[in-house]
Amino acid sequence: EHSTKMVGELKWIKIFLILFNLLFWASGIALIVIGSTSCAKYYAYESFTGDSLTHIAALLIVVGVIITIISFLGCCGTWSENQCLLITFTAFLAVILIIEIAAGITFYVLHPKIEKLITTQSTKIIDEYSSKMQNSINDIQSKFHCCGGKNYTDWFYSHIWGKNSSVPDSCCKKPKTGCGSNTSSENIYQQGCLEKIKTLLKENMVWIGAAAVGLGVVQQISGVMFAFLMLRDIKREYDEM
Repeated sequence: EHSTKMVGELKWIKIFLILFNLLFWASGIALIVIGSTSCAKYYAYESFTGDSLTHIAALLIVVGVIITIISFLGCCGTWSENQCLLITFTAFLAVILIIEIAAGITFYVLHPKIEKLITTQSTKIIDEYSSKMQNSINDIQSKFHCCGGKNYTDWFYSHIWGKNSSVPDSCCKKPKTGCGSNTSSENIYQQGCLEKIKTLLKENMVWIGAAAVGLGVVQQISGVMFAFLMLRDIKREYDEM
């Protein structure tokens, strides 16, 4: 009777662990999709933000790939009741759990530094206004209905732009050649792009961070727990043979 009960318990743990691994695999795919989408989005803003945010998005893709591989390993170990694979799977889960918690803490600690970096970067690119960056800057100003970094007057102090009383035509509410020479509020967007980009990135990063860490922590604690229970029951089964 005890043996039958243990077999039944092992069967249910096995089902739960397979379901967990399928969910874990799905979360890995989700991270890859979120990371890829964010990477493309942040790349478009690199002229203002630098490449630090693109690197964070790329890291999400890497973590997503690792999670899909580990979930496959977990499914194989669970299905075959292979102790070695299950121990490896549990160890990987524990390591990823620690990394995700550390990454979450690091992000919130470094968040003010990232904002400062964005401010410094925006001042630099407006001052230089290189031909390499012009299209990107103009796209951002048109898309966000903004002008300059802190505000439109940043362009008055740009060494490369060199026009003390005008702004690029992409700042205009109705863009046309030469429209940037009229800097009245009726003609151009006077609010800077910096705060708009910061707000957008902050919203994105908070949601991504919360989803990745929150969902990851819950899943991995559950996974480690079920894996330990299964290892315990497999060991008992072998001991009784």
